[in-house]
Amino acid sequence: MSFPDDPLDVAVELQIDGEWVDVTADVYARDSIVITSGKHDEGSRPDVGTCSFTMNNESGDYSRLNPRGKWYGKLRRNTPLRVTVPGGRPALALPGAVGAVASTPDAAALDITADLDVRAEVTADWYHPTANQVLIGKWTASGQKSWALRVYQGALTVDVSADGSTSLSGGNATLPHLPPRAAVRATFHAGGGDGLILVRFYAAPSLDGPWTQFSVDDNLTVPGTFALFNSTAPLQIASGDTTTSPARVPFAGLAHRFEVRNGIDGPVVAAPDFTALAPGATSFTDTAGRMWTIGGTAAIRSDRDALFWGKVPAWPSRWQTGQDVTVPVQASGTLRQLGQGAAPLQSPMRREFSSPARRDIVAYWPMEDGQDATSFAAATPGLGPLTGRIGVTPAAYSDYVASAPLPTLGSGTLTGRVPSYASTGQFAMRMFLALPTDTPAATVPILALNATGSAVRWTLSRTTSNGLAVSAVNGDGDSLLNNTPAGILSGKRLSVGLDLVQSGANINWRLYWLDVDAFTFANGGELQQVSGTINGRTVGRITGVTLGGSNSGDTAVGHLAMATSTAAYDATGPALVAWDGEGASDRIARLAREEDVPLAVTDYEWGTSTLLGPQRIATFVDLVQDAADADLGMISEDTTGDGLAYRARSTLYNQRPALTLDYDAGEVAPPLEPLDDDAAILNDVTVSRDGGSSARAVADEGPMTPDLIGTYAGSYTVNAFGDDQLPDMASWRVWQGTYDGARYPTIRVDLADDPQLIEQAKRVSVGDRIIVRNPPPWMPPDAIDQIVQGWTATLSPRGWTVDYNTTPATPFTVGAWDVDKLSRYDTDGSQLAAAVDEDDTVISVAVTDGPLWTTDLADVPFDIKVGGEVMQVHAVGQVLNANYSFEAGTTGWNAFGGGTIEQSSVRARCGKHSMLLTSTGATQPRFESNPRIPCTPGQQFRASGWVYVPAAMPSTVSVSVNWYTSTGAYLSTSSNNITLPVGQWVKFDAVYTAPSTAGGAGVLVSCAGTPAAGLQLFADLVTLVPVTSYTASPQAMTVERSVNGISKPQPVGEDVRLAQPTIISL
Repeated sequence: MSFPDDPLDVAVELQIDGEWVDVTADVYARDSIVITSGKHDEGSRPDVGTCSFTMNNESGDYSRLNPRGKWYGKLRRNTPLRVTVPGGRPALALPGAVGAVASTPDAAALDITADLDVRAEVTADWYHPTANQVLIGKWTASGQKSWALRVYQGALTVDVSADGSTSLSGGNATLPHLPPRAAVRATFHAGGGDGLILVRFYAAPSLDGPWTQFSVDDNLTVPGTFALFNSTAPLQIASGDTTTSPARVPFAGLAHRFEVRNGIDGPVVAAPDFTALAPGATSFTDTAGRMWTIGGTAAIRSDRDALFWGKVPAWPSRWQTGQDVTVPVQASGTLRQLGQGAAPLQSPMRREFSSPARRDIVAYWPMEDGQDATSFAAATPGLGPLTGRIGVTPAAYSDYVASAPLPTLGSGTLTGRVPSYASTGQFAMRMFLALPTDTPAATVPILALNATGSAVRWTLSRTTSNGLAVSAVNGDGDSLLNNTPAGILSGKRLSVGLDLVQSGANINWRLYWLDVDAFTFANGGELQQVSGTINGRTVGRITGVTLGGSNSGDTAVGHLAMATSTAAYDATGPALVAWDGEGASDRIARLAREEDVPLAVTDYEWGTSTLLGPQRIATFVDLVQDAADADLGMISEDTTGDGLAYRARSTLYNQRPALTLDYDAGEVAPPLEPLDDDAAILNDVTVSRDGGSSARAVADEGPMTPDLIGTYAGSYTVNAFGDDQLPDMASWRVWQGTYDGARYPTIRVDLADDPQLIEQAKRVSVGDRIIVRNPPPWMPPDAIDQIVQGWTATLSPRGWTVDYNTTPATPFTVGAWDVDKLSRYDTDGSQLAAAVDEDDTVISVAVTDGPLWTTDLADVPFDIKVGGEVMQVHAVGQVLNANYSFEAGTTGWNAFGGGTIEQSSVRARCGKHSMLLTSTGATQPRFESNPRIPCTPGQQFRASGWVYVPAAMPSTVSVSVNWYTSTGAYLSTSSNNITLPVGQWVKFDAVYTAPSTAGGAGVLVSCAGTPAAGLQLFADLVTLVPVTSYTASPQAMTVERSVNGISKPQPVGEDVRLAQPTIISL
């Protein structure tokens, strides 16, 4: 048995001496374990997660300072703690070792030589700095290479071979920000003999999609016709190839599901699903018929699932009697320690130059010291300060966005010693230099370097032409170089560099500068430089530096760095502008890497997260939240480990529900209490940019405008990249703040009463979507659709409840061109032209503003909302024939000629059914509407319908109109004959005019000639509509009522709108 028949198998563990120790036996069952995560309310910032329970401390083991206790000296403040429950679906655990694979032998179905579609859902280290990890492939080193999918340094690659030996990179693309568990997909198109290969890469939350392409289409040209090698190698998951450089290794992690398809979106030829296996299984057959074997140290496992990971900051002992000694434990999530007493991160430029990764920098003075500084401290360990401050004004210049305020030199001089370092024959200096706007009367020295070589002193000066000059002298003071480059640099903020490279007996020198204000994160900047050679001289080592020495005025300097490699400052450009223009997801991921904070960023699309302004000097948590606030994404704690998680705003759009509940089935525990108040209303929003302008948006339509309910104003300041972002940011906040729907602050599930929900509930994370179907009848009939902001879990031996803190998800249902219901523009204004009863299926809609409603058959069906009732429009126009969608069987239709008809649920263009016409082998199988529809001579009708043939039809097909006299005599047929392609719905649409003696009409679907017996044809939405019913306002609409369970009389003038209009996302 299992929970709730057996007690809940919850484990509480402490990490002691680096090992996890199970202390569940000491946790009192009389008190529940209570875990919180995410936001407790609708605040803008996440709360620190907590886990509270009571421990039995009669032994004294949990009195931290008790020398008699078992854990004396080992139980520390901030001891890691985790709470786990039994795992659900198994996975294939892969250690990354050679031979630890899942393998299926070669088979004819796997011999793909043309287009390929391979998909993998795994838990992996997507951004491992060195491992070249193979996910899946049909690839061996012994001349049997066909294809392989691998991930290396954050990029996804498909390798292909045409001859079994020669490897070709069919394509690669940098991965977007993926969570540890995600799905990736690669499609390979070999071209049509034109020598072009096209590989596309996609990502998704799971193998079920939705897939988002993250690669850019770029054809790879190969000689002649390319075909994948027909390899006899097995298909292997986590294979390797040691013959490559770097060697390709099996990926380490968890394999969940894979698919290999013959052709793009073609038939599945391999589909290993490790989540469906029993732990310990060593072989299985997948749904495509492939027999798989698990080898080496790979194994099917079902690990425990973590509900909480945090640290215990305190161990307070409490007692009532000697037999009731307890420790009330309250562990906290990662945010507590990150935020407690945290110092602001240093400036972007200082962080860049003092990064441990820049090992070639041997001396660095940031010069960001405060106004009262008497010297300028070095950031390089063991390096002395710059001294001699008289005449220098500290912290006087603050116009570099990447720096704290810097000094101006004035009339002062600063000197510093450079300790001895191993000479490499290269020296590279970099510094910030901001020149005043005035023109000096004489050359002004800015920087001088003393060296041990035969060029003993190098000087950088500002010239009387407002340029920069570099000069060098020998030990006797004789000039070796006196270069004055052209250029007017006054008033500019510069990044200046000087490179000295020993080349044999000579010195190659280069002076370069970059206008920081002209540099952009996206496009870089133009480097200006002069260079030359001093013959017969040596560089040696730099031993000292002097700044100033004359009247430098308001010349500002800072971030003086010296390195032993001219490549030491590579890729420092973005830091020059404080990463101004960086995407929110990229900034959060970069900051986490720099601070060594585990943080999983989920953002499936490149270029969709908000571009940010310059990185401020602030704490890590504040900088991450700063980015999240601008993007309107969600920061939360990772409940499975010591880290954080970030969900970009784009991942909240149109997401599939992580948990679906049925209220009627009792899957929602009380209380379910909606709030229909004004606490979340915002109809007048101003958004300002740090250091920039502002934009205001005011609701001007709908039921929440200031004119109707009063003004609910809000003001926000965001670190956006540009002022042009602000109008959309303000409008989006108004859209969210004027959503006219109930809020459900809490949705509770009782997993003891509904254990079938455990697997879904365990995997609900902050930002996920919850849907409650079939709400109570006193509430609106639409499903309750919410986004999880946080949750509280309460666990006991016989109980497990989860309270989800939620906000409405509907505002995040946005336009998507590849989703039919989300790609429709709404009417500018429409209303009922006539009242309708609760059972009318034809309504009259008057357009009061904007264009008429669409009459394109491809646009139906679509849903409209009228007075709270959702109706599905099957035709814009008055459909005259009955049972046009065949949901009522064959009623209203008769078969003729060589055909029989029946209602079919095999496929449908609309609804659940279609009409199936089967040939008997006789002439002209067809079916026609009955009774006939009255008409008058010259009247125009639109005959339309959708037809599908599953196999080749040798003759044409038509949706036609038969014309009859008023007494029923046949007159003629108007037809539109089409040769149908196989396997797709084809639209028939034509307007016909009734002949001069016509009094009746019938719409029919017919096949010409004599199709073979058994040939099938499916038809749906076959209609006959008078043209005058849709070409002008008011337009008739033929509808299905009560789509959302409501059907009621609607008055004339009732507003008519799309039930799900396209909302443009931020």
